[in-house]
Amino acid sequence: MKRGKLFILVVFLLLHTLASGQDQKVGLVLSGGGAKGLAHIGVIKALEENDVAIDYVAGTSMGAIIGGLYAAGYSPEEMEELTTSSRFVRWANGIVPEKYIYHFKKNDQYPSLFTFNIEVEDSVPRAKLPSSLVSTHLMDFHFLRYMAPANARANNDFDRLFVPFRCVATDITHNKEVVFKEGSLARAIRASMTFPFYYRPLESDSIVYFDGGMKNNFPADVVQKDFNPDYLIGSKTAKNAPRPETDDILLQVQNVFLGNTDYQLPDSTGYLIDINMDSTNLFNFQRAQQIIDKGYRTTLRNLDSLMQKIPARRPKEVVQQRRDDFREKLPKLRFGATRIKGVETSQKNYIKRYLNTSRQSFKIEEFKNNYFKLLSDDNISTIYPVAQYDSTSGYFNLTLNIDQESRFQTSIGGNISSSSINQGFGMVRYNHLGQYSKRLLANVYYGRLYSSAKLEGRIDFPYSPEFYLRSAFVLNRWDYFSGSNEPFFEDVRPAYLIYSDHFFKGEIGLPSSYNGIFKTGINLGNTTSEYYLEDKFRKSDTAEITDFNYLSAFIAYDMNTLNYRQYPSEGNMFQAKLSYVRGKEEYTPGSNTYQTTRATNQHSWFNFHFQYETYLDVSKRFNLGLQMQGNYSNREFFSNYYATLLHASNYNPIPHSKTLYLPNYISNHYLAGGIKPVLEFNEKFQLRASGHLFYPYKKIMEQPDKSAAYGQRLSHYHTMYSGSVVYHTVFGPASLTVNYYEKRNKNFYFLFNFGFILFNEQGIK
Repeated sequence: MKRGKLFILVVFLLLHTLASGQDQKVGLVLSGGGAKGLAHIGVIKALEENDVAIDYVAGTSMGAIIGGLYAAGYSPEEMEELTTSSRFVRWANGIVPEKYIYHFKKNDQYPSLFTFNIEVEDSVPRAKLPSSLVSTHLMDFHFLRYMAPANARANNDFDRLFVPFRCVATDITHNKEVVFKEGSLARAIRASMTFPFYYRPLESDSIVYFDGGMKNNFPADVVQKDFNPDYLIGSKTAKNAPRPETDDILLQVQNVFLGNTDYQLPDSTGYLIDINMDSTNLFNFQRAQQIIDKGYRTTLRNLDSLMQKIPARRPKEVVQQRRDDFREKLPKLRFGATRIKGVETSQKNYIKRYLNTSRQSFKIEEFKNNYFKLLSDDNISTIYPVAQYDSTSGYFNLTLNIDQESRFQTSIGGNISSSSINQGFGMVRYNHLGQYSKRLLANVYYGRLYSSAKLEGRIDFPYSPEFYLRSAFVLNRWDYFSGSNEPFFEDVRPAYLIYSDHFFKGEIGLPSSYNGIFKTGINLGNTTSEYYLEDKFRKSDTAEITDFNYLSAFIAYDMNTLNYRQYPSEGNMFQAKLSYVRGKEEYTPGSNTYQTTRATNQHSWFNFHFQYETYLDVSKRFNLGLQMQGNYSNREFFSNYYATLLHASNYNPIPHSKTLYLPNYISNHYLAGGIKPVLEFNEKFQLRASGHLFYPYKKIMEQPDKSAAYGQRLSHYHTMYSGSVVYHTVFGPASLTVNYYEKRNKNFYFLFNFGFILFNEQGIK
């Protein structure tokens, strides 16, 4: 009898203890720390696996993102899968995949490294520095996507989320800390994580928000004040910035903008998990898996001590059931009414044509395409989307807060090289958005090898079908003689000196798909070539001159999802162009002994050209690029061999090859292809190689009298090779390259380049 009473008493005490433990509440505090803050996922994962209760969560910056996802009902495993994906790395680094960029809206590719807005104040233009290094377009869209349903389920009250939540931002308008406890969950998190100068600041209700770490990087006091939990667990991945050195700009920025934070918790009711992340860069999101694993391992090492101090338990199965119940009642993310803010009435009409607002409702994927279509427009700077749930209709009302691009912009760029192909670039652009989207630009290239100027205007008409009208006037000039490719001594002199191409273009374009476009138009222009018929010549010799006045009509298709302007590693590109050229050649002889009389010839021909490039994802770090190019033309020979080559089609698949005169890779009809293995150490750093084969149907041969003739069919082929180490900086690529060409006198070229080897368009090439 006594034993029975004793057993009942022990069971009662155990049940009471268990019940008391489950009644006790635990608050989880997540520090900021950039990429280091991904370790919080490992912390939460370890706590859940060991039945440690989490009743409240608060965070700053990356802690706000992880805490917000958890509060919205995402499990640690789901957060781990998301943050270790390549798409999350792109969000964090502001890399918008080319497949999201509406190709119809894209301009020609230019070698811009820096772009500045120009504001006119009191009739005085002033350059306005960019407020951020990376784009937040993807981040803004996906925060809405991941947070809006939970926000609706909680009726905008953060206390009614799966776990009550708080996050901290800095109101720089009034220089104070702001704690978000209601409203838009996506906007609160976005405000909290805006690291100064790296991400664009968020403006809401005339208040500009920056990273919460500027005021409170570890909001334990917020949890205590708002929730008064029995216990606190802190996950710390950051620390106060050390004394800055005079040459360490990042530490200087951290000391200026991120204030000192108290990371202490109460001794009796708090436990701090201090995760040493000193070796991790603030923005090194490529190491997400290692960072999460370190948070997980560190928590397991601290688990015994933590569980002794924090007795509150909640079985993982119970937590998962609560999570499932919460998410089961989330509304589907489908949009109804759309409101546009920040623009005038005529501009709203233009924007609405892309949103299809006449429909009763639309899905998130449909909005995604339209969102990025609009962002591809030169006249729109940012679109911040906000979704508010309407329980009556069952749809989300969508508000788009739109910032227009500055009316005037200027860009500078070019290429810095170890050889003499250094090139400068400058461009000024005028933007205007009304019933139509209009832009006017002027650019200039300057360098020893290449100089050019361009004036272009374009109007986009948002009708069905959508189309644009574009006109341009272009002046191009290549000086291969002065543009030596040697860093210390002159290259072997090429067979000609100067090639100029001046033309006017009129063009109309229509989208064929999201990433494809049809173009048709005419070019009216002139080419002038100055060259010698022999490699060796004296300063007293006069050059041959060939003038060709032409009219060209063309139709073309262009599709491009390559991820970089130069040195891409993923995506596809396909271009095809059919053109008809008619013109008059005028040859003026120089001091040669072969062709001594002037000549005038009429020429007309058709030309079909195509090129294709794709990158196959072989493994996580290794991609294989494949390239193919072909050309067919019934073009006749010009007065001599050199003039013929100058007006034929060339194969230059390597950026550096565009700066050389390479007769072995020029023909009227050819097939060519190459393979490009790319080893990516991370999103920015690549080791690349490429091998190419050029196979002309009939090679253009030089005759003893300097005229041109075809060789035997399929009797010649030529190869080209390249190896590069490339780092894609925020501004442009830096590369160390060795190239091999089949070329007289010189085959290998060793080069360092920073920037882009890109040129203005040509009239008949």
